[in-house]
Amino acid sequence: MNLSDLSWVMNLDLRAMDYPWEESMWRDLRNINLNLYFYLDKSGYCLFEKSDVFHIYKLVIDPKFRRLGLARELIEQLKVDAQGKSIYLEVSDQNEKAVKFYNSLGFEQLFHQKKFYSDGTGCFKMTLNTP
Repeated sequence: MNLSDLSWVMNLDLRAMDYPWEESMWRDLRNINLNLYFYLDKSGYCLFEKSDVFHIYKLVIDPKFRRLGLARELIEQLKVDAQGKSIYLEVSDQNEKAVKFYNSLGFEQLFHQKKFYSDGTGCFKMTLNTP
């Protein structure tokens, strides 16, 4: 990921997320093998790490482009690349729409972790095994 991509990603994160990452969190990720899928029209992105499992850090769609199937397309693209591996993510236990969305794609809940996020909310750890 180059610096212009990162700048755009951080800007969309600030505009679109209820709890955007602070700049220090982005800097802390510089030693991780991060990969980025994004739409050329800058409508959204999926930030993930490739290793033994594919770990989704962020899936963000610009609010004006939501409900068009873009997040689903990004996950489908990731499933192709992750063939034979698991995809893993954390999602806020307060974000019912996101939990329902991930369930509709076949993600399964591994467990619930209380007080995962800095505001004290918990998360569901979810996984999807790819064929």
